[in-house]
Amino acid sequence: MKKKLLKSYLKTKVSKYKEKLFSHATLFTFLGVILLFFFWQVASVLMHSLIIASPKDTLIALYRMFDTEFFHEHFWVSLKRIFIGVSIGAVAGFVLGIIAGLYENVKNLLEPFRWVLMSIPAVVVVVMAMLWFGMGTSMVVFITSLLLSPIVYVNTIKGMEMTDDKILEMAEIYRFSLWMKLKNIYVPAIIAPLSAAMAIVMGNGVRVVILSEVLGTNEGIGYALSSARTNLQVPELFACVFLSLIIVGLFEYLMLRPAQNYLLKWKT
Repeated sequence: MKKKLLKSYLKTKVSKYKEKLFSHATLFTFLGVILLFFFWQVASVLMHSLIIASPKDTLIALYRMFDTEFFHEHFWVSLKRIFIGVSIGAVAGFVLGIIAGLYENVKNLLEPFRWVLMSIPAVVVVVMAMLWFGMGTSMVVFITSLLLSPIVYVNTIKGMEMTDDKILEMAEIYRFSLWMKLKNIYVPAIIAPLSAAMAIVMGNGVRVVILSEVLGTNEGIGYALSSARTNLQVPELFACVFLSLIIVGLFEYLMLRPAQNYLLKWKT
């Protein structure tokens, strides 16, 4: 009996996986990837190899990188910086957004800081952080968390402001505690805008980390990219860019998507 139940469960899971794998959305996404590589190949043929490396040369250079100390010296360093910077920025933005959403005076107090952080160019922050922290991981993590936190902060506040006033009035009538309001009213309202914000934060986090590494570190993917540019190693340069895209994809599909699905299920 247990074996039959297990077989039926596995069949159901496999059928659902096949439906997702061969869905229209997946097929069109795959088609988009093919078109991207096609236009990339055309551009590499039309232009000089010192301007654009072909997909083949890029993949070969990427394979060589993984076969050397590059993987340990640069890839894991950047991955650690991205994870720490994005985590600190997301948590700080979420907590401050909750507080500002509950208290109008706090929101008004933080508004100038929000405006400055969302307006100042990232390069300026990198230069200032290099003076404060020197070159290294501390500087990169500081810049990443500082520039990403306003995105989560703004979306958290917007989600709280979209909460239905009638539900809040009902919560007041039934004398909900602050914790009960957060858990049962505000957090479910925040999930949708916060999920969209985290997708943006993930991509921006990789960009900010690599920019910081290009300008102010001696290790990481950004440093490797800068070295490849200086030595005119175009395939290696494109391989670093391609590697950064892989990192974004890994974070989004292995961490962000499962978290979003879980939260949306919990919301319903």
